[in-house]
Amino acid sequence: MIGTIGSANYSGTATGTLVIGQVTSAVSVASGSNPAVVTSAITFTATVSSKLGTPTGTVSFLDGTTLLGQGTLSGGVATLTTSSLAAGSHSITALYSGDTDFVASTSGTLTQGVLDFSLNPVAGSGGSGASQTASPGGTATYPLTIVPTAGTVFPTPVTLTVSGMPSGATAIITPSSWTQLNSTSWLFPANTPMADLSLAIQLPSPTASLDRENLFLRKLPAVLLGLLLLPFTSKLRRASKRLGRTVSLVLFLVAGMAAMAGLSGCGASTGFFSQQQSTYSVLVTATSGTLSHSTTITLIVK
Repeated sequence: MIGTIGSANYSGTATGTLVIGQVTSAVSVASGSNPAVVTSAITFTATVSSKLGTPTGTVSFLDGTTLLGQGTLSGGVATLTTSSLAAGSHSITALYSGDTDFVASTSGTLTQGVLDFSLNPVAGSGGSGASQTASPGGTATYPLTIVPTAGTVFPTPVTLTVSGMPSGATAIITPSSWTQLNSTSWLFPANTPMADLSLAIQLPSPTASLDRENLFLRKLPAVLLGLLLLPFTSKLRRASKRLGRTVSLVLFLVAGMAAMAGLSGCGASTGFFSQQQSTYSVLVTATSGTLSHSTTITLIVK
């Protein structure tokens, strides 16, 4: 007769050792931002799973063989946030330490990219570069490059600012992919291929300032002429009596021409009223998140 479980045909006791082994586990690792910008905070997430239950314990995060830190599992998930990774490529793994019920396990390798960028002036078609010379009303143009350490795109927006320009000067950034925020700053969108850019500084025309100066200078020649002729007034009166009005008029004209020649000389390149050469150090700064790089260009106005 074939019995069934629970049948009276099967009865008795047995002794022995029952061994319950640890259950296998699996762990994976992911990055919250890949690639990321150097100095920015990157959060790595490890997920530990099993077909029988939820593992507990800790997970170690490694960059190659270098320990970055540990996270404690909660619901099978552990995280670690770090901003210590240098620019370059990093091999990230998560190592689950195991517990009384689950066997330790190691994740596959996650390749984490960390990007930096450089900001530099470059030589233009005329061989210029970081130094330009322009006259009032003219334009100085500076070719610039912003180059990521890998690839041609940057994962976060880049803001460009310009400071130290002459009063009244205007800055222009091209190409049009740079969106102007105000008179001295522009924004480049994230994840967009970067191309060489150009900074043009348009100097104000000297007309406005000269007009203000001329309100005074237009009256100055007559005043100086009077001062120059004052010591000769009495002599000219006597001379006019002896030599007549014609000679007196000639003397006045000669004196006037001398006064105007003196004023004209003041307007020469070494004169008092000439545009003096000025040198400006213009600071160009590119910022993305907590990362910032600057370069200085020279503007000579003469």
